Amino acid sequence: MAVDPEDEFGTLVAADDDEINPSAELDAIESSLSDPTLFGDDLAQDDVVVETQPQVYSLGRSWQFDFNARRFVRGRARSPLPITGVAQLRQWIEKTLYTERGALPIHSDDYGLEGADALIGQPFTSGASALLRIRVEEAMLFHPKIIGVENFDAQVSHDDDETIMVSFTVQLDNGDLVAFDTRLQ
Repeated sequence: MAVDPEDEFGTLVAADDDEINPSAELDAIESSLSDPTLFGDDLAQDDVVVETQPQVYSLGRSWQFDFNARRFVRGRARSPLPITGVAQLRQWIEKTLYTERGALPIHSDDYGLEGADALIGQPFTSGASALLRIRVEEAMLFHPKIIGVENFDAQVSHDDDETIMVSFTVQLDNGDLVAFDTRLQ
């Protein structure tokens, strides 16, 4: 038994005597988009980020990324979870340290860590540590809100001779300090 498309989907084309009111059509579409059940019941309340006051000092925003799993972190609605503020800055720092300078055409030539892989397989001396400190500082100063790097420390991991543990504090242009540590491989 064939189904009439108009019974299934409603009127597809306006009849000549139907008057089209674009303003009313737009109001109806906007009203339907505000329906909370539009996207299903799988949108969890903890997936929605609501800021209670305006953010005066913005560090940017991004999607949360899991560097170990090499994928975006997803919420119950299967969309990437947004992050802002210091969490986003920490993620930017980590991504910058994992990106070789000049390796990707989507980034500026000044973005990323220069020559990080040159340290692999070499003895990690105080000179190598000083060179790494200079390169990390150059990479961090690319961010428009970072004005300095303090308390830099780099040591070879006790678990793995090819992993360097780095820790440092970045100073932001508003005077805040953000401590950071990670492993470079």
